[in-house]
Amino acid sequence: MPASAASGEPCGERTFYLVRHGACERAPGPGQGRLNDLGREQAELIADALADRPIEAIHVSTLQRAGETAEAVLRRHLNAPVRRAHLPRECIPPVTDAQHSEFKDRYDFWPDEERAGACAGWLDRAHRRYFKLTRGPAREKVVVAHGNAIRYLVACALGADPRGWLAMDTHNCGLTRIRIERDRGAVLISFNETGHLRAELRTL
Repeated sequence: MPASAASGEPCGERTFYLVRHGACERAPGPGQGRLNDLGREQAELIADALADRPIEAIHVSTLQRAGETAEAVLRRHLNAPVRRAHLPRECIPPVTDAQHSEFKDRYDFWPDEERAGACAGWLDRAHRRYFKLTRGPAREKVVVAHGNAIRYLVACALGADPRGWLAMDTHNCGLTRIRIERDRGAVLISFNETGHLRAELRTL
């Protein structure tokens, strides 16, 4: 019987494994680019790191490099459904004024205020969608997404100003764990784990 508020079934904790995609080739189209040889090796290693977890579902960005990373995870979890998701998308959300002055010239493309605001709106919806309790047993899910999205979502989970996301770094196929608890809400368990990657495979 499906869980519902009326059923009285308790809410189970949810654990999210946020994975940044592997290293990828440069491509002319915005947001495009498939995994290169290094990225494919990284993807296999993050998949190995998650192989013994009872993964219920794999949510993945619609971009190619994220999809190819998720394929490696799926090979260890053949029964887990794959859900393509537009919300944990690649974009550049707003930053603080100080960070804007320091970092805008380091990006190939820097959005205007309207586009940055739209990005924040998409990621805020992702935060509300994923980081909440649901009725039923404990669940563990993988979200394969992009560095900016993961950093922004971590800031939201911590209750911090999400404009500070640029003060964090995420490696390709780094692993971040967030658990949604009944009493405390979102709890950051770890950020940007890279122990599963050899030193020469740790790329930003």
